[in-house]
Amino acid sequence: MFLTAIRSIIYNENRLYNPGPSKFWRRRRILRLSAHYFGRRRNCYRIALVHVQRGLLYSTIGKKQRSSDLMKLHAQRVSSGAEELGMNMAVYRRGLESAKVCLNNRSLSDLAIWEPRTFKALGNFAWNNYASQGFGNIQNLGNPPEGVVLRGLRRMKIVE
Repeated sequence: MFLTAIRSIIYNENRLYNPGPSKFWRRRRILRLSAHYFGRRRNCYRIALVHVQRGLLYSTIGKKQRSSDLMKLHAQRVSSGAEELGMNMAVYRRGLESAKVCLNNRSLSDLAIWEPRTFKALGNFAWNNYASQGFGNIQNLGNPPEGVVLRGLRRMKIVE
């Protein structure tokens, strides 16, 4: 009698009932996410559910920390690469921005690590462009790096 009462509630045509995904698929999803755990955490559904939910929570928190760490790392690499060329990062970035060279910190840091010649060529270009645009006092920048000379720099008179 008890089973017939439940059956009549579930299969009543007058009531809309959507059971959702079956129990098997819900459990399978959790157990697949816990497949790399050790012990009963990966075999028992109730224990796996707790640990999977905790792991998903920590992974969400970790994404923000990882992205901020990577942004700091890219900025540090670009700054160090610019200091190797004898200029600070502000001069490097401003010279590239005024020349309409659109490279973000990630691509610049990759160039600084894996393509040092390209990074140096961009640094020379940025220095010359910074000096020719008149952003700063050219005496403070020192002598220009060798290799790249802009037309505007040739016309400019250096006052010593």
